[in-house]
Amino acid sequence: MNRILTSAAIGALAMYFLDPQAGRRRRARTRDKMEHARRRLRNAYEVTARDARHRAQGLQAMSRRLLQRGAAADPCAMQGPAAAEPSGWVSRRSA
Repeated sequence: MNRILTSAAIGALAMYFLDPQAGRRRRARTRDKMEHARRRLRNAYEVTARDARHRAQGLQAMSRRLLQRGAAADPCAMQGPAAAEPSGWVSRRSA
């Protein structure tokens, strides 16, 4: 039964795309949609890779800064004038 349905689906697709009157337009539209999807996926990959690279660079810079200052592993342990100012990490005390 599965083989019959597969054959019917392949036949219907062949009729749809090889139609002498509208087949060329359908093939061109399908090709354009596939190209658009490929471009969107490539763009999403590039954005994700750039974001991950920037996050890794930020972590590296923070680690380097903490090690150079000899600070504790706790990023909340601040020294100097910055310790007197609120960090701004939490906007409300109840949060």
